Amino acid sequence: MKTYSLVVHDLVVTVQKKRVKNINLAIYPPDGRIRVSAPIKCSEETISAVIRARLGWINKKRAALLARPSQVVVEMVTGDTIDFFGQRYPLVVVEKSGTSGLQISNGTMELTVMPESSTEKKVSMLNEWYRRQLQLAIPDLLAQWQPKIGVTVNDWRIRRMKSRWGSCNILDRHIWLNLELAKLSPVCLEYVLVHELTHLLERYHNARFWSFMDQFLPHWRELRRELKSVQIT
Repeated sequence: MKTYSLVVHDLVVTVQKKRVKNINLAIYPPDGRIRVSAPIKCSEETISAVIRARLGWINKKRAALLARPSQVVVEMVTGDTIDFFGQRYPLVVVEKSGTSGLQISNGTMELTVMPESSTEKKVSMLNEWYRRQLQLAIPDLLAQWQPKIGVTVNDWRIRRMKSRWGSCNILDRHIWLNLELAKLSPVCLEYVLVHELTHLLERYHNARFWSFMDQFLPHWRELRRELKSVQIT
């Protein structure tokens, strides 16, 4: 795969030439980075023409990303925004005696709490909801990837980590995944899980490990770059 930068109308575009059939264009948070994947034999002129044809869409998408507020939840009040699996939802807080819970309905995230609940209580409820959503998603991913990779984990857990998205204990065959992954696109969760499963084949980040990653998840580099652009909160 060949990667280089291309400037079109003062926009810096990262171009990746690889074995794909079509030209694909994507804009990545948080800073609106532009990335194009194109067939190996595709000319620079063709790529530039596609970018120019989509300048309106590119500028609109980048403006929306740059206008996004921080991911950090501060007050947990109606009008805040909450990230979940790569989508951003307006928060509606409903104070109601005798019941509490969180659900997504009609494009909003509705948090029902006891009257005068503290910010800490609401944040705790959100984090427990995140945990449950990951607990629902991970078993299906394990069922998909363990036979492909040829490994089996004995246990997996979700926890908050300040500096890494996942970790594993190779001897015990245990995997830990960061709770913050619930905020990001599901493909990021998949990448971290595949990464940790691959460590059960190869402990170190050496040529053998990355060769396995190329085999299992050929677009892993794009996903790793996306994760590196996100600050763990």
